[in-house]
Amino acid sequence: MKLNGVFPILVSPFKADESIDVESLKTLVLFMRKLNVDGITVLGVLGEANRLTENERKNIISTTVEVAGNVPVIVGCSADGTKTACDYSRIAYQHGASGVMITPHNDPALDTKKIFDHFLRVADSTPLPIILQDHPASSGVKMSVSDIALILKENHKIIGIKEEAVPTAPKIKALR
Repeated sequence: MKLNGVFPILVSPFKADESIDVESLKTLVLFMRKLNVDGITVLGVLGEANRLTENERKNIISTTVEVAGNVPVIVGCSADGTKTACDYSRIAYQHGASGVMITPHNDPALDTKKIFDHFLRVADSTPLPIILQDHPASSGVKMSVSDIALILKENHKIIGIKEEAVPTAPKIKALR
């Protein structure tokens, strides 16, 4: 997958009863296609993935992939544990995703090795490329530039970084 250009992160639209509004999701995806975006991302923090059942996740992924057509779809597969992130990544692959976006998960005894192993296990669980998402506000994990550099050096499935740790600009500069 070629990763450049604009990959907006879509919201997950809900009806008043908190069920997924599939028709609104289709409308969003069609609108993105009309804008000629380079890709679409679903089930990120903005997509309220933490509120969804597994079946709702599958429905959002398959609907987005179907309506997106040849537009690549990145699926947020972050979770509170590595096994669940691996399971979500397999589900994304089975439903036609082009890539997955992953944060590390918080752990009482978290260290660089556990973060490194988390991304390695996710990479081993799916043939899809990975976007490493550095979003401490949602994950509770602050990765250093050296941690990210080590992960990138050793994990060739990671094709991009969604850097969101503040202050963001200095961290991006340090990563470059």
